[in-house]
Amino acid sequence: MRNEFSRRAFLGNGLVVGGGLILGSSLLSGCGGGEPAAVAGAAVAPGTPVRGGRLRVGIIDGDQAGNLDAHKPSGGGIIRGWALYSKFWEWNDDVSTRLGLAEFAEPNADASAWTIRIKPGLEFHHGKTITSDDMLFSILRLTDPKLASPYAGLVGAIDRQALRKLDDRTIEIRFKEGRSFFPSTKP
Repeated sequence: MRNEFSRRAFLGNGLVVGGGLILGSSLLSGCGGGEPAAVAGAAVAPGTPVRGGRLRVGIIDGDQAGNLDAHKPSGGGIIRGWALYSKFWEWNDDVSTRLGLAEFAEPNADASAWTIRIKPGLEFHHGKTITSDDMLFSILRLTDPKLASPYAGLVGAIDRQALRKLDDRTIEIRFKEGRSFFPSTKP
């Protein structure tokens, strides 16, 4: 007889990870039985997906210190970075891409450059409107060898010397000879 054990039962009963860290049903309560908060009191068939509610994630990553520097995170910053910071492109569930902050993103004929225009009205958390100057600053900082960002390799094909501001919301990113970037599908 096969021992059947569901993922929910496994996570709900506790999971031993690494050096004895126990993740129990209270930390992973979103995975356990019980009704979703969004439908409490409503009649929902067991196992029926329901939109809405709240997902709480607990992450323990090496140390409890950290920062919110998107370009050089420490102590869990990689996970926080993907959750907190928007990107030109975002990923769909099927691992194809869609436009995120970008309103328009297209390569030129030989893909040696991309023109990227961000959506109007985007703001930082303190209310400052995001402009092409901010986009260029972020790209230059991320690719600065002195910063030594762990993400620099992801954008290493960008030619830092050939970035251009086209208008207040549009930039052109040029790539080093023979290199380029393509999202997994055209947005």
